[in-house]
This record gives sequence, structure tokens and C-alpha cells, in this order.
Amino acid sequence: MKVRLPISLGAKASSPLAPQPSKRKWLFGANAVILTIAVIAIVVLVNIILHQHPYRIDVTRTKEYSLSEQTKSILANLDQEVKLTAFLISGESRLTQDLIEEYRLASPKVQVEIVDPIANPDKAREYNITSAGTVVFESGNKTEVVKSSDMYDYSSTSYYDYYQTPDFIGEQAFTSAIVKVTSRTTQKIYFTSGHKELSLSSDLTEVRDRLSNEGYEVAELALAIKGEVPDDTSLLFIAGPTRDLTEAEVNAIDDYLRRGGRLIACIDSPISQEEQLVNVAALLERWGIELHEDLVIDPERFMIPEVAWVVPNLGHHAITNPLRNASLPVVLPYSRSLNTLSRAGDHLNISTLLTTSRSAWGETNLQAGSNISADDNDFQGPLTLGVVVTASIESSDEAEDMSTETGETRIVAIGDSSFMSNSYLGLGNLDLILNAVNWAVGAETLVSIRPKTIDLETLYMTNDQFRSVFYSTVVVIPALVLISGIAIYLRRRHL
Repeated sequence: MKVRLPISLGAKASSPLAPQPSKRKWLFGANAVILTIAVIAIVVLVNIILHQHPYRIDVTRTKEYSLSEQTKSILANLDQEVKLTAFLISGESRLTQDLIEEYRLASPKVQVEIVDPIANPDKAREYNITSAGTVVFESGNKTEVVKSSDMYDYSSTSYYDYYQTPDFIGEQAFTSAIVKVTSRTTQKIYFTSGHKELSLSSDLTEVRDRLSNEGYEVAELALAIKGEVPDDTSLLFIAGPTRDLTEAEVNAIDDYLRRGGRLIACIDSPISQEEQLVNVAALLERWGIELHEDLVIDPERFMIPEVAWVVPNLGHHAITNPLRNASLPVVLPYSRSLNTLSRAGDHLNISTLLTTSRSAWGETNLQAGSNISADDNDFQGPLTLGVVVTASIESSDEAEDMSTETGETRIVAIGDSSFMSNSYLGLGNLDLILNAVNWAVGAETLVSIRPKTIDLETLYMTNDQFRSVFYSTVVVIPALVLISGIAIYLRRRHL
């Protein structure tokens, strides 16, 4: 006997234990909600942690959004609060805003206030702000103003290069302002005058301005009239004299050095001088440095078109290490060579700063019209072009009167001065002199901060590359996303 089942052949028997479709959908929906809430909670938690402990990675080639180690050191050593009030129009000055954020994150001592001068003109008038983009630094009763024009170096741009942009030197300006408003004393640098040295008002205007921006007070000193080095001298500079100093002037400088003074002496080759600098040479010999009466020629390391424009090797020292790390060469036009004297005494610590290659020589035949070639009368390479000398000062009442940061005499001697003049401040020359100044006065944390070049990178592609990028981004990737979405939709519909 056959029995007809009341179930069609294509249907499945429903198990009482199997979840119903509506219940299954409810479970999937609940799982989706729980997963969404969990993801949101994780994102919120990560943001809270990153806000309290910010971690940033700068992937730009020129590190546009990273502070230099010098700035980080200064900010880490701040012992008083610095208020930074920036007058920026909303949506503009992106570079300045990013830089301000880096300073805020680097130190809890930096307090930041952003003011829109258009929305809040009363605040702008309170600070006498006349142009947007101005940043005011305040600490205690000191105030320093950095304008938008102070944050860019237009000297690196060419009128004929439309695509060239000025270097951004906002970090230099900001750090200098912080140093100025937090410094309890102003360090004074004197440049000797009266011997046809390089002049602060003409030859050294760029160096003068940069030193002023670093927080130094710069002035000329007529030592023959003054008779002694002033007590407020933080650093004495002898920059390319063409006439000799008197014995009285030399003795005054020597007395200053023996009390823990600081000296930078840049002495040119004899071809640039009106007379032999006998007294200057005698002063340096007392501190272990001998001047050679020569002109350095280095056929292996020179800058075209002059073989006498020497590109020296950089030694390992706080002055030159930043240049080495940045691969910045130095050029010394028409330099003389130096020598270190062991007979000067064990109390002197002398280090080599700049040297030539082994192929170089110091030409001693400097008569006009003579042939320049190496012979037995010349000084043979490698030659020394720059040295640093340190000496601990003796304990005395006079020494205690000298306010020095390191408690020692410091001397930098270089066989050329023209490298620091306005005409030769390219490459690493400006950094070299600024680093030498900062080291000499005991402010190593202020070694020069390099400007950041704003690169406008242009991408050049062939027609095949352009088509590949177009089809992959405009056609292939959207198509894959669309197909994946349809597949997921159809699969869920049949669950």
C-alpha cells in the first residue's frame, strides 16, 4: 500500500531545533551591532591614548614636520613658561600652524593661543599686530615678535625660476625668539676694528644679522682706544685684519684669554694683507697655534674655477659634526695653513677642525707673476686650516669675575676670513661660523639650524604609465569594490 506524503519533493523537512529565518537575521544584526560598537570603542580608546601620549612620524623627504635636535634640547631644558600667541587667519598659514603644533607637543612649558585677527581685531590691536601670520613670544617681562616674512629665506630664490620657492626658516625664527625671551643675560660679541678688518656694516651684515637673531649683541671694538677687552665680552672676534695689531692690543687680548676669555681668529693668507701680522702671530703662538706665511693650493679638493678655493675635510668636533651629518661642504677662498705647537704646554688641548688632502701644498712664493707649483720650499699636505684650543683657567679672583659657561678658555683659529663675508656664505660657510660662535661661548645647543627647503615635486609619466594609473584607479579598483559588494549582498540574501 502506498502512502502520499504531504510534502513536495523539492522541500526540506524543517527541524524544530533549527533557528528560524527571522531569528537568524536577528542574530546576524546583533553581531553586526556588537562588532560596530567594539570597533568604535577601540578607535575612541586609541585616540584617547594617542592624545595623551602623542606619537608622530614625519615621512617627508626634507623632514618638514620635525624639529631639529638643537630645538628639542632647548625646549627640554626650559625652566619657565613661554606663551606663544599666533595671529593666523583661519585656513591659511598651514606651515606655521604645523610648526606651532610641533613646539606645543615638544614641551609642556610652551603655551599656545591661536587668534584670528579678522574675527578678533581687539586682540590684534592689543598686541599692535599689523599683518596676519605674526607670532608673539612672551616669557616673564620679555616679548619677541616673529613676522611672517621672518619665516622665509628669499635669498635662495631666483627671479627667473618661477617654480623655486623660498626656504622655510620658521624653526630658526621660533627657537631664536624662545632663546631671547628666556635668556637671563645677553651675551655680547665684539669684533676688533682699526686694522682694516671685515666690517660689520658692510662685509659681515648677514653674519651680524644672524647673530642678532640668535640673541647675541654684536658690536665693534676699537681696542687701541679702549685699551682693554671689556668685562661684558662673551666672545672676541678678529676677522681678517690686513694690518698688524699693536703689542698693547695683543697683550690686552692675551690677558682676557688667561681669565677664561673666548676668541675666534680668522687670519687670511699674506696675499690679502698689507703687512706681515707679527704681533697677531705671536699672540696665537702663546696658545699653541703657528701661522704659515703661505697660500694653500689643493688640486684634489677645490671649487671651480679657483684651485685656491679649498674645500677642506671636516674634523670630528661639535662645530663641524652638524655639517658632516648634513653633508654640507665648506669653502675657504685663498686660505693660509696653520700648525699646532707641542711646546705650547700640556695645559692646552688642541684639536684639528679643517684639513686639506695629501695633494695640497702651501705655496710660499707669493711674488706677483710667479708660477704656482709645489717645491721643496712649500708646506706639504695634508695641511691644517682650522684648529680649536681649550685651556682650563687658573683659579683667581680675576678668573671668577669672568662669567663663563664652561670655566675654560676657548679659541677657534681659521686660516681664512673671506668665507664668512657676504659674498661667500653659501654651502656650509654660514653654519660653520655660527657653530663656531655658539661653541666658543659655551652654547652648543644653539648650533645652526638648517632651513627646510619646500620642494614642489613634479611627477613625469609616459603615456603608458598614465594609462596604467588611470585604468587601475578609475576602472579596476572601483569595479572590484562594486563586484565585492554585489557578491556580499547576494550571499546574505540567500542566508
